[in-house]
Amino acid sequence: MKLVICKLILIALCLCTVSTHTHAESDREKELRYKLKKQQVEKDINEMKMALVMYKMHIFRFPTLQEGVEALVGSSDISKPKNYPKGGFLKRVPVDPWGNNYQYSIKPKPHFYSLGEDGKIGGTGFDKDIHIE
Repeated sequence: MKLVICKLILIALCLCTVSTHTHAESDREKELRYKLKKQQVEKDINEMKMALVMYKMHIFRFPTLQEGVEALVGSSDISKPKNYPKGGFLKRVPVDPWGNNYQYSIKPKPHFYSLGEDGKIGGTGFDKDIHIE
């Protein structure tokens, strides 16, 4: 009987060790996935920043909040200034790696950002908003 109890305790300890190791591994995997998504955010925002600079060079102002990032896309339905180039400045409006729209703000200066994994303003950890300078 004592031998059976000892074997059960040993099995339980092994399962706990495997469970803890698997949990820690999934945390590392989640962090790696987050870093890859953050790199995609950086790439997208840098592309939109370049389009924003080109917009300013052609239109002599930044898009308003109302116009938003759609002002950079030639195929959008918003009215275009007379010196707007055919095809616009972006092929499409990108969405962040979590499927959310990028945010556009004009204060303190025009910039784009992602609301992070949760898609809500603020947050901490993986849910933190991502601003690329």
